[in-house]
Amino acid sequence: MPESQNLNSSCTIAVGLSGGVDSSVTAALLKEQGYDVHAFFMKNWNEESEQCTIRQDWKDAQKVAELLDIPISLVDFSERYWNDVFERFLKTLETGGTPSPDILCNQYIKFDAFWHYCQNLGFSKMATGHYAAINECNMLCQPCDRHKDQTYFLWSVNPQIWSHVLFPLASYTKQEVRRMAAERGLITAEKHDSTGICFIGPDRFRSFIKQYLVSQPGQILSLDGKPLGMHQGLFQYTLGQRSGLGIGGQKNAQGLPWYVVLKDLQSNTLYIDQDANHPLLLRSTIRITDTVWQNTQPQEGDRILVRIRHGQTLQSAVFESVTDSTAKIVFEQKQRAVTPGQCAVCYDPSGKCLGGGWIVQDL
Repeated sequence: MPESQNLNSSCTIAVGLSGGVDSSVTAALLKEQGYDVHAFFMKNWNEESEQCTIRQDWKDAQKVAELLDIPISLVDFSERYWNDVFERFLKTLETGGTPSPDILCNQYIKFDAFWHYCQNLGFSKMATGHYAAINECNMLCQPCDRHKDQTYFLWSVNPQIWSHVLFPLASYTKQEVRRMAAERGLITAEKHDSTGICFIGPDRFRSFIKQYLVSQPGQILSLDGKPLGMHQGLFQYTLGQRSGLGIGGQKNAQGLPWYVVLKDLQSNTLYIDQDANHPLLLRSTIRITDTVWQNTQPQEGDRILVRIRHGQTLQSAVFESVTDSTAKIVFEQKQRAVTPGQCAVCYDPSGKCLGGGWIVQDL
């Protein structure tokens, strides 16, 4: 377990207060430890809808700050978010991938734009409610609560920032955090965790994306070429997906669900199959690009632990370097639904996050 970070209690800390329970408890803990805390609410999206919770989140953040008797400011990064996160999000969809905007948001907004904003105001430290840890060598590590581990979303952050960052929740479980929030009378104690993409909400992805991308309908085929329906744009589907295919009941389907096994961009065809572990969905070798290494890049032949999606159990693999910015990872066991646009994040056995890269198409 990483050692806790020690600070002089006279230190002034900028806290990213999102209006959720985790950042609320983060601010409360730091205030109770005697630090001078200033909360900041980041507005990263301009458009509002009933699915976007930014208005309510801002109200909740203000109420938490009032209860804790700390100042709070709203800072608008929506233009930077559009340029560095949303445009890449759209580009990934257009090229057949499944994007990871939360990772880009951490890399470009929360731990870059926000940090530089705080530095210009004279802050030397910042804190967030992420479930992650920084050890005594200022290296990114997994937290106590491995089920809530958010280092998967932090691998691409510039490692030079970690000496300025605090993760007060590193030693707590989610259950403990909710209990602490309730004990302190924080209105966010029972607030649901955010789900889905923050600016879309959990239930309206397709209708939202159609505002920005042109839908190109195409065929849905079985692998033996049988027509099963029409899709409304390949960007609406991801490898391994089983729900929302829109094909209804199919004769001779034996009551089994269908899974997306291939997106053919050239012919604009979606291929599906009823084998959840079809060979097209299984891969033992992947390639990553735009790598970021948190300390030292793994060496050729190093045995590492890897996850290719948030919450996945760490998988044993061997690292093979290709170039300075790309790498090949060979898994001991085949991985299902390895998806371009997602990330492969590497760890050592002690729980240090080594870094990672963006998954690209087959070698």
